[in-house]
Amino acid sequence: MPITVNTSIHQLGKYLYNVACARRDSTLFFLSLSFVLYCRVAHNGYIIYKIIICDTQVLTCYLEQTSEPPWTSYFVRYADVRNDQRGWSHFNWPVGQSNYHVLRTGCFPYIKYHCSRRPKMDLSFDDTFFKVIKIINFGIPTLMYGLAATQLIRHSEVVKTPSGDVTIFFLLPEDKGAFH
Repeated sequence: MPITVNTSIHQLGKYLYNVACARRDSTLFFLSLSFVLYCRVAHNGYIIYKIIICDTQVLTCYLEQTSEPPWTSYFVRYADVRNDQRGWSHFNWPVGQSNYHVLRTGCFPYIKYHCSRRPKMDLSFDDTFFKVIKIINFGIPTLMYGLAATQLIRHSEVVKTPSGDVTIFFLLPEDKGAFH
């Protein structure tokens, strides 16, 4: 069955399920579920395909686009990216000739990134420490931060990735070469 824009979600789901069962392929089955989950439903009941961009791709492309700045701090909407760094709080991220220490937290409806260009270090203790703090607080402070950010954001930029454009948000416009 060719999959077209006129294929209803029911037909698509049935087709993918039948193919997965016929091949007895659990990987294909879970892939088909992922595919269906990343489709958006139009008002008429037909699917419209939306490419979901990984947040790692947005992070890398933004740092490259801004010529590897000394630091940056931005928000990206959960709805705009696939959260493939889930559970990471403090980690190294190599980009070009630089290494960044990235502080990352989910603050619904955004994911917050703070990146500082620093030498590579072992950040496993820091990562664990931040995870424990978030668990102890039940994530309430990060939720409040995200809700406050919806009112405080004053600037946005578009990050161009190979998979498409993503808008990221800032509390204030940044001076890209500034150290502070």
